[in-house]
Amino acid sequence: MERFFFLALGLVPGVSLVIYLFYKMAPGLMIRESRKQFDMEETLQQLQNSIFLMIVFVALISFPLLMSCGLSGNKNESNKSLKTVELIDKHPGEIMYKRHCLACHQRDASGIPGMYPPLANNKVISGDKVELIGIVLNGMSGEIEVNGEVYNGIMASYRNLPDKEIADVLNYLRSGFGNSADSVTPEDVKGLR
Repeated sequence: MERFFFLALGLVPGVSLVIYLFYKMAPGLMIRESRKQFDMEETLQQLQNSIFLMIVFVALISFPLLMSCGLSGNKNESNKSLKTVELIDKHPGEIMYKRHCLACHQRDASGIPGMYPPLANNKVISGDKVELIGIVLNGMSGEIEVNGEVYNGIMASYRNLPDKEIADVLNYLRSGFGNSADSVTPEDVKGLR
């Protein structure tokens, strides 16, 4: 988010300057061209002004761009190493969860009341893996009751995903969010297709 802020901070004055230069110089050049008269001193003065304005433009653009590229100090170096460690330590199913499940079931797997059930502390997630795999492969619609609440949403089929990705996301759910169950293998998923 910071990068976009610094980029916008530099681009707004820069674009304004280019527009200003175009509207300031273009009419003068057209008038001189039409009269075929050239005043050398006036042309040099405008050229000097243009060069000065371009230097200001480059300065305005350079600082925010350098800030947005991470050249502001050691802070970003430590962030890069932390991000690398986070990627190594993440569960392979977490990426799939974020890509396919997060929009409906939310970051903390709490779901959306009345529409999408929570996946946290869920008996179906911790229960029979055959039933769970079937839901992911075939989708689900209609009213269901989870933890005493009724939900009525539509879950798409994820039959298009590879067996390993389905197993990864199910294992991510079955080993976290208050759930605990045995692992799902890609072979389990393949056997139910």
